[in-house]
Amino acid sequence: MVTSSIPAEGKTTTSSNLALSLSQMGKTLLLEVDLRKPRLKNYLADKQHLGLTDYLAGRTTLDEAIAADPEAAKLSHLVAGTIPPNPLEIVSSQSFEHLIRDLRKKFQYIVIDAPPVIAVSDALVVGQLVDAILMIIKSDSTSKKLAETTIKRLAQVHLRPIGAVLEQQDVTKLSEYGYETAYYHGHYYNTPTS
Repeated sequence: MVTSSIPAEGKTTTSSNLALSLSQMGKTLLLEVDLRKPRLKNYLADKQHLGLTDYLAGRTTLDEAIAADPEAAKLSHLVAGTIPPNPLEIVSSQSFEHLIRDLRKKFQYIVIDAPPVIAVSDALVVGQLVDAILMIIKSDSTSKKLAETTIKRLAQVHLRPIGAVLEQQDVTKLSEYGYETAYYHGHYYNTPTS
């Protein structure tokens, strides 16, 4: 599960990239569980509307809701679907838990794009069903206090991230940390390394 403290820290971008990478090793599903502000379909070529909530409501089959990625052979997507009035109730349901169990049988890897921890409780519930949690921290934006609060909130329900990803780092600032970094910055971005 990929989560963050607050919205707009880069969860969907990281989830998408992680799922694409894992699909190089095995059959992978990118599952969008941010049912309040879904963004995944904006990044996909197929702008399908039906998804997770529609399947759980019986409006579509699971096979119809899951879309194969046209550019990555072993990658599939299950978008959030129709925005429901009760997202927390949906992710807390036995139907959702059964779906996760069924998806584990179909896919080697499942990357869950979850809502932020501070904003709503959904990620705390979904986190109980996953093997690992990855926390996103937005560079020059997420405060230390906010990150600590997020980790404490996860810990209250016995969850602990396995790591964090620093998103949206300005690579030009990396040169301030020494010659080696400046060398690589200049080499890869074709800029002076003075």
